[in-house]
Amino acid sequence: MNARTDFLSAYAVLKDNLLTPCTQTISIAAFMDNSPVLGPLPPGVYCFPAAVAFTRTTLTLDGSTNPNGIWIFKVAAALAGTGFQVVMANGGQACNVFWAVDAAAALTTSTPPLFQGNLFAGDPINGSITVTGGALVGRALANVAVTMTNTNVNGVCALMDQAKAGCKNDDDDRDKDHHHRKDRDDHDKDKDHRDKDKDHQDKDHKD
Repeated sequence: MNARTDFLSAYAVLKDNLLTPCTQTISIAAFMDNSPVLGPLPPGVYCFPAAVAFTRTTLTLDGSTNPNGIWIFKVAAALAGTGFQVVMANGGQACNVFWAVDAAAALTTSTPPLFQGNLFAGDPINGSITVTGGALVGRALANVAVTMTNTNVNGVCALMDQAKAGCKNDDDDRDKDHHHRKDRDDHDKDKDHRDKDKDHQDKDHKD
């Protein structure tokens, strides 16, 4: 239940035009002639005002201006891709790519292109994802259903998130242990000094 709530919350943020305003609106007509190349695109928010179909298109996302930058693609209806691949260039990271689709998403290919990024289909009625063939580097999250057939999936984004969280927790634990040990050592040293001072006082008093 928490995972579904988090998914819907993330989808709402991606779709919110106030939180994620469009950097550029991309014309659908650009893909009606089987446009082979799109980009390179720097990090930003890219909006498609209607359904879009990529046919044998290569989308290049360029991280040269900011390797840690984020790409958000908002599709106002359905997303379809045949032979569609996403290429990360100059340090761009697939985990920082997000596709927010208002209807269904269908990726189909007879060759092995690579779709990279996190695919969100959050519509309560048409929010489904279908991937046939090819490969996915990222995550596919849908409100209705996710169907994959003969697709190679690398959930590196989820693994990286967990690894980062694990490393952070491990570091925090090590820091806490270090501070606790240091506090105990300082306490023991203070106690030793107090005991020595008391011994000297007792000796002086006897003399």
